[in-house]
Amino acid sequence: MKKIKITLLTFFLLPCCIFAQIPNADFELWEPASPLPSEPEEFPRHWAGPPHLGSQHYPIEKTSNLNMGQYAVLVKNTMPSPSSVGGAAGTLETTFMPSSEHFLLSMEVRYDSIVPPGKAKVEIRGPGGYLLTHWVDEAIAGEMETIQIEVVLPEAFDQMTLRIVARGVYNPNYGTPPFNGGYDGYAEIVVDNIVYENAVASQEPFEGKDVQIFPNPASETVWVKTKNGEPIRAVSVFNSTGALVLKTSPSGNEYQVDVRALPPGGYWMEIALAGRRFVRQWVKE
Repeated sequence: MKKIKITLLTFFLLPCCIFAQIPNADFELWEPASPLPSEPEEFPRHWAGPPHLGSQHYPIEKTSNLNMGQYAVLVKNTMPSPSSVGGAAGTLETTFMPSSEHFLLSMEVRYDSIVPPGKAKVEIRGPGGYLLTHWVDEAIAGEMETIQIEVVLPEAFDQMTLRIVARGVYNPNYGTPPFNGGYDGYAEIVVDNIVYENAVASQEPFEGKDVQIFPNPASETVWVKTKNGEPIRAVSVFNSTGALVLKTSPSGNEYQVDVRALPPGGYWMEIALAGRRFVRQWVKE
């Protein structure tokens, strides 16, 4: 935690202020969601406030994170409890201006509650239908973990949208006519301290400060290695739709992943270390 906190302070002092790429990324600034004193909900300033549905259904909550700052944000389904039916997804979003076509987004996350098939995801949206989706692993609970997502854009975008979504799975068989439809599952996810960082040019190999993935692209095997000898807890590969297609649990700080059975195409590889997860774009030839 100390390392991330020092990094944030350094970003804040830089003249170009990389930290400011994501507005109110530490969720310390909040404003009322409703002018009514009887409904004192708040939402983070500079983020798009969700519809005000009343205290029992409001999908955004201020929660404490004293290790990293005073507050974090909790996003949940728009229903009062996991046992309820009919609540749509809860969302929170903001816009930002990427200064590079190749950048990293890091954030602290954890599930406060999850009832499968409910789950949370991070979406990065751009012009022309560009969409990058990372589903947050259900195992991240109890303690905040750092997720670092690599983004390589097909072209330069002036503005993008970052969305945090907690949702269930729609079930058309719920309800009584004419109010058919509802949602299976429930999720509450806490997010804090989102950091934007420019990476190398998109045509260059990206090794990262903590993990290496090579070769990329690859046709038969991919090596995953930590630079400081830190043991790798798990390696997971997801396809473009977010489905898990391969998972393994190495026992050391380097591992050779056999990818021969995977069809050619673009994938996401998630490398889990102690308290941190690195999500990298990877191509199977």
